[in-house]
Amino acid sequence: MVYKRFRANCIIRILLLGATICGFFFFLFQTTLYAALFILGIFIIYQIYTLIRYVEKTNRDLTRFLQSIKYSDFSQTFKDDGLGSSFEALKSAFNEVMNAFRKTRTEKEEHYRYLQTVVQHIGIGLIAFQPSGEVELINTAAKRLLKVPHLKNIKSLESWSKPLVSTLFKLKSKEKALVKVEDNNELLHLALYAAEYKLRGQNFSLVSIQNIHSELEEREIEAWQKLIRVLTHEIMNSITPIASLASTINELIKESYNIRSSGENINPESLTDI
Repeated sequence: MVYKRFRANCIIRILLLGATICGFFFFLFQTTLYAALFILGIFIIYQIYTLIRYVEKTNRDLTRFLQSIKYSDFSQTFKDDGLGSSFEALKSAFNEVMNAFRKTRTEKEEHYRYLQTVVQHIGIGLIAFQPSGEVELINTAAKRLLKVPHLKNIKSLESWSKPLVSTLFKLKSKEKALVKVEDNNELLHLALYAAEYKLRGQNFSLVSIQNIHSELEEREIEAWQKLIRVLTHEIMNSITPIASLASTINELIKESYNIRSSGENINPESLTDI
């Protein structure tokens, strides 16, 4: 509908320009009214100028609209310059599209900030890097675990732990690894889990890092406790017959002592048993 009104407006302007040109040539060949010829000539030039301006204005607005979309500049607005209802409808459509893009970008930025907040507050260390080692993302937990305020390339960690850097480069998607790191007499057991993804045509590796040293210590303590319970059970099984024999000996000794106290002789077999 917009283009139909635009086409009708152009046709009217062209017809008016054609009629003016016909009138100019009529006065040129049929009369000697040079003042009228001059006025018609100026009017023809004005009509040509307004027609070109009318058409090019739409092209300029359309070019500005497309460039705004291309460069994601949604701050542009399109105002009605009194060029007709067709331009008013077209610019209104431009503004509606720009508002829709602005709303979409705002929602996208909100989702990005929300994701960043979640990533930074998660307790497990996360680090995303390119095959060259350039770090794209590292959260607070990873910085605290690796003891770095910032990290541009994972190769910078070689001074802290070369096995860790080597393992990070070798890990493939869905692979796990365990790396031991000694830092100032402190032993760290770092559990790594890798995933791969593609963003903006580039490959990235996302690795989660978690220190499981305390969990390993707990499991080691649990294993020792189980071993102690087993050993205690076995020792008690061995002590039971010893305690029974000792009790029997004690009874024999008491019995022999009582016999001796009464002046009787102790049975040699009892002494042999004792």
